[in-house]
Amino acid sequence: MRKFPNSKVLLIYSSGMPDFQDILEQTRKGASEDYVVEVRDSLQLTLEDEQRFLGDIRAIPPQLRGQVRSGRERTLPITHSGKLSRSIPILIFYDGSSPVNVYPKVLMGIMNDFHSAFKTPKMAEVLGLESTITTLLLSRPQLLGPNLELVGRELETKSGTVDLVFKDRDGVHVAVEVKHIADQGTVGQILKQSNGYERQAWPDYG
Repeated sequence: MRKFPNSKVLLIYSSGMPDFQDILEQTRKGASEDYVVEVRDSLQLTLEDEQRFLGDIRAIPPQLRGQVRSGRERTLPITHSGKLSRSIPILIFYDGSSPVNVYPKVLMGIMNDFHSAFKTPKMAEVLGLESTITTLLLSRPQLLGPNLELVGRELETKSGTVDLVFKDRDGVHVAVEVKHIADQGTVGQILKQSNGYERQAWPDYG
């Protein structure tokens, strides 16, 4: 029984490449029972296919996607001219219909190649996008701002649960609500939760 039924990994690679079968075998082995594996031959992609996959790659949050455009003698999923690279294996991970990760890429200055895709921790493709962003912010709060330290996570208030709360050196607290898709309702939610946290943390000022 598959552990993550909504998780899929898409392999895009040319069946004409001599290592195609080896890459396919590595993908299936890495995916194990955690992912549905879909394979698309890059030689058979239509223009519509290419645009869809380029859109999927660009839709991945930059904190997870990193650099995916080729350059500096590195071949990455998107060519210098903005097309899909067809000479390398590309893995796109999906949580349901949402693209959540891609390989290869350069993240935080570090090359993450095809072979690093299934190494632990499994990041977005296992945890789901929101959980992955939460994990990333917990490990790298500097993405939100300088000199932040964690106050708590999943903090209950009368106005709801605040996903993450950080504070800076001046004691200013930052409430974080992690959402896959943010809209006006999300803004209202975090304002309500922030007010609830403020009244709870400093009752004399509520």
